[in-house]
Amino acid sequence: MDGYIDTEVAAIKAQTDLIPASPASVGDVPTAVDNALAVWVSAERSLTTFGSLVADVWANITRTLTSGGGGSGGATPAEIWAYTPRTLTQSVASGGDLTVIRAVTFSVMLTGLSIPTTWSKIYFTVKSSPGSTDGSALVQIVESNPAAAGDGLLVLSKAPATVAAWATLIVGAGTVGIVITDDATAQLMQSNGNRYDVKALLSDGSSTLLATGALAVNATPTEAIA
Repeated sequence: MDGYIDTEVAAIKAQTDLIPASPASVGDVPTAVDNALAVWVSAERSLTTFGSLVADVWANITRTLTSGGGGSGGATPAEIWAYTPRTLTQSVASGGDLTVIRAVTFSVMLTGLSIPTTWSKIYFTVKSSPGSTDGSALVQIVESNPAAAGDGLLVLSKAPATVAAWATLIVGAGTVGIVITDDATAQLMQSNGNRYDVKALLSDGSSTLLATGALAVNATPTEAIA
C-alpha cells in the first residue's frame, strides 16, 4: 500500500510541477474576439483552405479595402483587377446593357468574351451615333498587348482626353474590366440611346468584335467629386 501511495503522489507532483509559478489570470486569456481582431490587424495574413470562407468574404455585399496602394504598400486597383482568380459581384455578360452615372466612378466586368490570344489592342468605345468617327466618341479607351505608354482614356465627350489615367481596361481570360473615374464621368452629359462595343485588333492585322450593347448616361443629385 505504501508503495502504491508513493507512486500516486509522484504522478500528481509531476503534473502540478507543470503549473507556472505565476499563472495567467482569467483576464489575461484572449477571448475569441481578441483572437479574431489580432488576425485582422496583422500586417501579414493568408487564407488557405477554410471551406467557403473566402467565397463568403468576396460575395459579401458590403466590403472595404483599407489600403489602396499609391505608395502606402497596399494593392493598386489595377493589381486587384488583374489578380487571378477573382470574383466580382457586379458583372455583365457579353452584349449586356450598361449604365454610367455622372460624377460616379464606373466599373464593370464584361464576361463570357472570346478573346483571341493574339490580340494586340482592345478598344472600348461609346458613341451616340455609331457611324461617327472615333474622335466624336463619348468615351474611347484602349489597352495594348503588351502594355504601352498611350494606353488608357483616348477620347472623352467628343474631344481628345487630357488624362489617360482616368480610364482603364483590364483584360483577362474571357473578361474585360472597364474602370472610368468620376473625374471622367462628370464630363459626360445625361443621355440615352448610346451604343458601345469592345473590339480587338489582332497581331495578323485582322480584328474581331468581342461585345456590343446599349449604354445610358444617367445623373445623380450629388455632382461633387472632391
